[in-house]
Amino acid sequence: MSVIRQESAFEPKALSPAKARGLMQLLPTTARHMDRRVQKDLLFDPETNIRLGTQYFAKLVERYKGNITFALAAYNAGARVVDNWLSRYPTEDIVLFMDVMPYRETREYVGSILRNWKWYEALYRQPDPASENPKIALQLKAYNRDIQ
Repeated sequence: MSVIRQESAFEPKALSPAKARGLMQLLPTTARHMDRRVQKDLLFDPETNIRLGTQYFAKLVERYKGNITFALAAYNAGARVVDNWLSRYPTEDIVLFMDVMPYRETREYVGSILRNWKWYEALYRQPDPASENPKIALQLKAYNRDIQ
Protein backbone atom coordinates (compact mmCIF):
# COMPACT_ATOMS: atom_id res chain seq x y z
CA MET A 1 0.00 0.00 0.00
CA SER A 2 2.83 2.35 0.81
CA VAL A 3 4.42 1.93 -2.63
CA ILE A 4 1.05 2.43 -4.32
CA ARG A 5 0.36 5.56 -2.27
CA GLN A 6 3.71 7.03 -3.27
CA GLU A 7 3.56 5.95 -6.91
CA SER A 8 -0.01 6.79 -7.86
CA ALA A 9 -1.89 8.11 -4.82
CA PHE A 10 -4.23 5.12 -5.36
CA GLU A 11 -5.26 6.30 -8.84
CA PRO A 12 -5.58 3.19 -11.06
CA LYS A 13 -5.49 5.25 -14.28
CA ALA A 14 -2.33 7.18 -13.32
CA LEU A 15 0.03 7.79 -16.23
CA SER A 16 3.44 9.35 -15.68
CA PRO A 17 5.33 11.56 -18.15
CA ALA A 18 7.64 8.54 -18.65
CA LYS A 19 4.54 6.46 -19.57
CA ALA A 20 4.55 4.39 -16.36
CA ARG A 21 1.02 3.14 -15.78
CA GLY A 22 -1.41 2.28 -13.03
CA LEU A 23 -1.28 1.92 -9.28
CA MET A 24 2.34 0.78 -9.07
CA GLN A 25 3.45 2.92 -12.02
CA LEU A 26 4.89 0.15 -14.17
CA LEU A 27 6.58 0.82 -17.44
CA PRO A 28 5.32 -1.55 -20.15
CA THR A 29 8.88 -2.87 -20.68
CA THR A 30 9.21 -3.68 -16.97
CA ALA A 31 5.80 -5.37 -16.91
CA ARG A 32 6.75 -7.51 -19.92
CA HIS A 33 9.73 -8.85 -17.97
CA MET A 34 7.20 -10.25 -15.50
CA ASP A 35 4.66 -11.42 -18.11
CA ARG A 36 5.51 -11.30 -21.82
CA ARG A 37 1.86 -11.44 -22.81
CA VAL A 38 0.74 -8.33 -20.93
CA GLN A 39 -0.55 -5.46 -23.05
CA LYS A 40 0.22 -1.93 -21.89
CA ASP A 41 -3.46 -1.01 -21.47
CA LEU A 42 -3.86 -3.91 -19.00
CA LEU A 43 -1.48 -2.06 -16.68
CA PHE A 44 -4.40 0.19 -15.76
CA ASP A 45 -6.24 -2.86 -14.39
CA PRO A 46 -5.54 -2.84 -10.61
CA GLU A 47 -5.31 -6.62 -10.27
CA THR A 48 -2.86 -6.96 -13.17
CA ASN A 49 -0.83 -3.94 -12.10
CA ILE A 50 -0.49 -5.05 -8.49
CA ARG A 51 0.34 -8.63 -9.50
CA LEU A 52 3.13 -7.52 -11.84
CA GLY A 53 4.32 -4.71 -9.60
CA THR A 54 4.67 -6.94 -6.57
CA GLN A 55 6.43 -9.59 -8.67
CA TYR A 56 8.88 -6.96 -9.85
CA PHE A 57 9.41 -5.62 -6.33
CA ALA A 58 9.95 -9.18 -5.04
CA LYS A 59 12.67 -9.66 -7.67
CA LEU A 60 14.34 -6.47 -6.48
CA VAL A 61 14.14 -7.60 -2.84
CA GLU A 62 15.72 -10.90 -3.88
CA ARG A 63 18.41 -9.11 -5.92
CA TYR A 64 19.34 -7.03 -2.86
CA LYS A 65 19.23 -10.02 -0.49
CA GLY A 66 16.21 -8.82 1.48
CA ASN A 67 17.31 -5.21 1.79
CA ILE A 68 14.06 -3.27 1.39
CA THR A 69 15.80 0.12 1.26
CA PHE A 70 17.96 -0.92 -1.70
CA ALA A 71 14.95 -2.53 -3.41
CA LEU A 72 12.82 0.61 -2.99
CA ALA A 73 15.64 2.79 -4.32
CA ALA A 74 15.92 0.47 -7.33
CA TYR A 75 12.16 0.55 -7.89
CA ASN A 76 12.43 4.33 -8.15
CA ALA A 77 15.81 4.99 -9.77
CA GLY A 78 16.51 1.68 -11.47
CA ALA A 79 18.59 -1.31 -10.42
CA ARG A 80 21.61 -0.33 -12.53
CA VAL A 81 21.70 3.07 -10.85
CA VAL A 82 21.48 1.53 -7.37
CA ASP A 83 24.15 -1.04 -8.26
CA ASN A 84 26.38 1.88 -9.26
CA TRP A 85 25.70 3.67 -5.97
CA LEU A 86 26.47 0.51 -4.01
CA SER A 87 29.78 0.07 -5.82
CA ARG A 88 30.67 3.74 -5.23
CA TYR A 89 29.45 3.76 -1.60
CA PRO A 90 29.68 0.18 -0.33
CA THR A 91 27.76 0.00 2.93
CA GLU A 92 25.20 -2.09 4.74
CA ASP A 93 24.35 0.92 6.94
CA ILE A 94 20.89 1.94 5.72
CA VAL A 95 21.01 5.44 7.20
CA LEU A 96 24.38 6.12 5.58
CA PHE A 97 23.17 4.72 2.26
CA MET A 98 20.12 6.99 2.34
CA ASP A 99 22.39 9.96 3.06
CA VAL A 100 24.72 9.23 0.13
CA MET A 101 22.07 8.51 -2.49
CA PRO A 102 22.78 11.18 -5.10
CA TYR A 103 19.13 11.54 -6.20
CA ARG A 104 17.12 13.65 -3.77
CA GLU A 105 13.90 12.33 -5.32
CA THR A 106 14.93 8.76 -4.53
CA ARG A 107 15.97 9.61 -0.96
CA GLU A 108 12.57 11.23 -0.36
CA TYR A 109 10.76 8.38 -2.13
CA VAL A 110 12.37 5.68 0.03
CA GLY A 111 11.87 7.71 3.21
CA SER A 112 8.21 8.37 2.44
CA ILE A 113 7.47 4.73 1.72
CA LEU A 114 9.18 3.52 4.89
CA ARG A 115 7.38 6.16 6.97
CA ASN A 116 4.00 5.33 5.44
CA TRP A 117 4.68 1.62 5.87
CA LYS A 118 4.90 2.21 9.62
CA TRP A 119 1.63 4.18 9.56
CA TYR A 120 -0.18 1.47 7.60
CA GLU A 121 1.23 -1.16 9.91
CA ALA A 122 -0.11 0.73 12.93
CA LEU A 123 -3.43 1.47 11.24
CA TYR A 124 -4.08 -2.12 10.25
CA ARG A 125 -2.46 -3.60 13.37
CA GLN A 126 -0.17 -5.90 11.45
CA PRO A 127 2.50 -7.71 13.43
CA ASP A 128 5.87 -6.04 13.79
CA PRO A 129 8.07 -6.96 10.80
CA ALA A 130 10.70 -8.13 13.32
CA SER A 131 8.53 -11.14 14.06
CA GLU A 132 8.58 -12.03 10.35
CA ASN A 133 11.92 -10.68 9.14
CA PRO A 134 14.59 -9.25 11.47
CA LYS A 135 16.42 -7.63 8.53
CA ILE A 136 13.40 -5.46 7.71
CA ALA A 137 12.98 -4.55 11.37
CA LEU A 138 16.58 -3.30 11.53
CA GLN A 139 16.07 -1.16 8.44
CA LEU A 140 12.89 0.38 9.83
CA LYS A 141 14.56 0.97 13.20
CA ALA A 142 17.52 2.69 11.50
CA TYR A 143 15.17 4.85 9.45
CA ASN A 144 13.06 5.78 12.49
CA ARG A 145 16.21 6.67 14.46
CA ASP A 146 17.38 8.88 11.60
CA ILE A 147 14.14 10.90 11.35
CA GLN A 148 13.82 11.56 15.07
